[in-house]
Amino acid sequence: MKEENCMKDRHKTGRRGPSSYYVHDSEKVFEMLDLSGGECLVDIGCGRGDYSLRALELLGESGEVISIDKEKVFLEGLLDFKREYPTDNLTILRADIRDGIPVEDCKADICLISTMFHCIDMKEYGGGIASEVRRILKPSGKLAVIECKKENTFRGPPLELRLSPDDIEAVFTPYGFERKSLTFLGDNYLLILRQKVIL
Repeated sequence: MKEENCMKDRHKTGRRGPSSYYVHDSEKVFEMLDLSGGECLVDIGCGRGDYSLRALELLGESGEVISIDKEKVFLEGLLDFKREYPTDNLTILRADIRDGIPVEDCKADICLISTMFHCIDMKEYGGGIASEVRRILKPSGKLAVIECKKENTFRGPPLELRLSPDDIEAVFTPYGFERKSLTFLGDNYLLILRQKVIL
């Protein structure tokens, strides 16, 4: 990073795109993620990149963030950020994860998927996404899912598009995942899954 205070201005770049970052206490999210130096976080469906940049800040020089979104316009702000503050620790990829996740096997310590699953036909694509997440996670890795509660709230998608924690687990359990924790964040929740330990 060029300057120490560059991260403090990360939200002043006029970036466009969806983000649940300010809808709830995102510091609580990162407290639950328990990031440490040297880890790799893959932000799947990163939108404008608020979570990516906060993770980059917390992981420091020894960590790595890979930000993925299918919409070019959402990634433009992150690309501008990287041009202004060059770093090898941030990789920005344009991809539709329904076609696969362009990350090497056993790369990620954490996969973060925030308020994206309600935009996808999980009956059709959920299994493929779960398989890909499993492929890119290290055996000790975890998946963190932020979604809107399956109830009528002031903001968010229609009720029929919402997924409960049980709905998410039903997709990922056949691919070797189990619940690690569930945290409620106002209108949203954070579900953390890990790969099952076989004794």
